[in-house]
Amino acid sequence: MTGAPQQFTAAQIASALGMKRQAVQWHLRNVSASGSVIVSGVEASAWSIQVLPETLRNRLEVEALQRGYRSAAAMLTTPPLTWPPKDFPKLDDITPEEIEKATKLRKALGPSLYGQHDVTLSSAEFESRGVAEYARVFGHGISARYWRALFKRTLQRDGGEDKLNRLELYLSDKPALKLPPVRAAVKVTAQFAQLTDYLDCISDPTKPSDIELRGVWSLAFEIYGRLVEQGTPDKRAARHVRSFLFSRASFLAPTRNALRMAFDRKLETFVASHADPNSLKDGRVNNGEKFEFPEEDKDLLTHRAVFYYRGDVAPAWRDCLRSGFSQLLRDRYAGKSTDKSHVPASVMELVGPEVDILTVMHRGRRAFDSIKGHVSRNYDGIASLRCLQADDFTLNTYFFVPRWPWMVQSHSRPSHPVH
Repeated sequence: MTGAPQQFTAAQIASALGMKRQAVQWHLRNVSASGSVIVSGVEASAWSIQVLPETLRNRLEVEALQRGYRSAAAMLTTPPLTWPPKDFPKLDDITPEEIEKATKLRKALGPSLYGQHDVTLSSAEFESRGVAEYARVFGHGISARYWRALFKRTLQRDGGEDKLNRLELYLSDKPALKLPPVRAAVKVTAQFAQLTDYLDCISDPTKPSDIELRGVWSLAFEIYGRLVEQGTPDKRAARHVRSFLFSRASFLAPTRNALRMAFDRKLETFVASHADPNSLKDGRVNNGEKFEFPEEDKDLLTHRAVFYYRGDVAPAWRDCLRSGFSQLLRDRYAGKSTDKSHVPASVMELVGPEVDILTVMHRGRRAFDSIKGHVSRNYDGIASLRCLQADDFTLNTYFFVPRWPWMVQSHSRPSHPVH
């Protein structure tokens, strides 16, 4: 026995699609709600995916494919990511240049964000105005595609909250930071004396060499090992060493959480190698020259993902690794990951966009048309003949109006006038 279909509010759908809640409500104006849910103590109408207009359903499915979700329902049931995330830098720590750039972007996108429901503009006109406004504010132009990406990113970050004036919405994903602030000093005890002396000898503390980095980590792990041998619990010893590193070796990581992750990862490698400092080398130095993905293998993976797995790259990747890929590709990737659903990020970046668009095209013309730029118009409340639209035209046949003869020539000139 199957349960009742899941229901979603207009705000949830808007957040997933990077739209305003009012825009989704307009699409749902003629669709009866499937039920209601309680949101923050208030009853809100909700709709199941099955009753949504085809335009919204197609857009949800495409968005789910692009984000790597199994279905539109899985994407909608995933809690929306709040912006900015917890580890995002504070405005006080961001450089003035980044703040100025974000302020300009807010000014450039403002007219489009607040006027996105203007039904008098076609999609092309809406984008051209947005691109022109961007060029006016920044002093240089951008492509319509990049403008659309900025516009959609801003709406997705807002999450349907209609708080479009927040400066954080317009910052880049990794804004440049001011010089690292002076971190709270940690009292140097005898156990950190050797590490302190080593840090003082680093030639350029803002950009230490690979050998200097390995030296810092090696000494830090030796101190950690001595603390554990003296009876200090593992977690307490790790926190103690990390606290010192965060205070005196800010070049290791920008945040405490990043330092914790690097510490745990490198400590595991260090212990497994029986305290060999060479194990702390950056493994990427052995990657060699950039690998060129064979074009035939790319086409095979794209075809199999689109026609066999409805746009899901992971099973297509596994299938091609078993049989289909060239020997060069199998030697490089086969058996290298313990996660059967893992697809290298470089491969996803290479084939992902093409797989997404071809999957939609494979579903048919209507599905493809639904994701192209368009403007939905609402003529409710407009009486007959209140608005007229006219256009000139070129005729390819002859016609006659009584007492007003017109002669319209086609491809061949007539030998006598038409009456």
